[in-house]
Amino acid sequence: MDLKSSIQALTNALQSFPKTVSETARFEIISKAKDLIFALQSPEQHVLQVSANTMELVAIRTVMRMGVLEVLPKEKDEALELQVLAEKTGVQESLFLRLLVGTRFIQQDSAGKYWHSHVSKGSADGGNAEAWFKGVVYDVVMDGFFLYPTAYLDTHPLEEPSDPSVTPVTCAWNKEGDNSWQVLARDHPNKMLNFQRGMAMLVDAAPVTGVYDFSQLVKIEVEKERMVLVDVGGGSGQCVEAILKAHPDIPAERCMVQDLGHTLEHARHSETLPRGLQLLEHDFWTPQPIVHAKAYFMRWIIHDYVDSLSVKILKNTAAVMARDSVLLIHEAIVPERLSETTMIAGIMDMFVLNCAGKERTKKGFEVLLEQAGLVVRKYWQREGTAATMIEAVLA
Repeated sequence: MDLKSSIQALTNALQSFPKTVSETARFEIISKAKDLIFALQSPEQHVLQVSANTMELVAIRTVMRMGVLEVLPKEKDEALELQVLAEKTGVQESLFLRLLVGTRFIQQDSAGKYWHSHVSKGSADGGNAEAWFKGVVYDVVMDGFFLYPTAYLDTHPLEEPSDPSVTPVTCAWNKEGDNSWQVLARDHPNKMLNFQRGMAMLVDAAPVTGVYDFSQLVKIEVEKERMVLVDVGGGSGQCVEAILKAHPDIPAERCMVQDLGHTLEHARHSETLPRGLQLLEHDFWTPQPIVHAKAYFMRWIIHDYVDSLSVKILKNTAAVMARDSVLLIHEAIVPERLSETTMIAGIMDMFVLNCAGKERTKKGFEVLLEQAGLVVRKYWQREGTAATMIEAVLA
């Protein structure tokens, strides 16, 4: 898009903004603004911006590490001078200044006083944004990505990683030969816990409710001995918690969260999970122990693995499904062309490259499901988003 067209497109988007403040409208304006910036940049300016973005990652992570966000005032009229911030955090003033220069992450006035921006507030007080940035992006994903173009590709084929034990992240951790997720859980338990907390942000960024009507699982009488909903690889239970909150007609005691023992520990000590919700230690590489549940649910599971391994996971569930059972797969469907609203699919695709996973198109999922003896009944999706609920049944 040329400069004149970019300016006109942004102007049109801004003119309609006061009338509609939906997320779609926000994304549209952000997209047009990025188009304008790109049109204005020379190749040299673009390289400098990319370099600055990389440095900003490091600066923000360091600021988080130093405890700055916990002492930073939230309002401008309470802004603190650099010296006071340094005293409160124990950080050298000169280092503090170097980290804060050039980033809009926190606010600074002409007098050199600092306070929270609306963005940094979201990362304060242990919020989901901080957990995502630290627990997922920086402390896990970037471990592998920083070495991917150099150390990894120097010794590996120019191909997608196809073995979860030979990946950018296992290379970075000097653990090639071990499954990426096993290494994370076994050797980096604190990182695994923070990773699980960080993934909770996707419950907000890509809500599990509001698209598929989970209430229909109990609209038709289901035999009392049958489980209504089994969350396979459900982590700390945040998805089932959100589902049951939105659909109180589903009995919690007939719902289950399955995952490895160390992952379920957070769920066992949760004060927010619904009373009666069942927790079961289960490895989805082994046969599914819960037979004929009304619905089996997988969120962000299949994208972690290559096709052959994904089919194995799906087959373990398909083998115990009844004719009226459904398998609900919540993933980011890759569209033919990414937009600002579907960018999460592109971001997640790069993330899971780290562990030999991949995001897929609709066709990609249909091929996987067919190999597992399943077929897509319906795609449930909000317009303009990548997050999709795939409803599959026995073929």
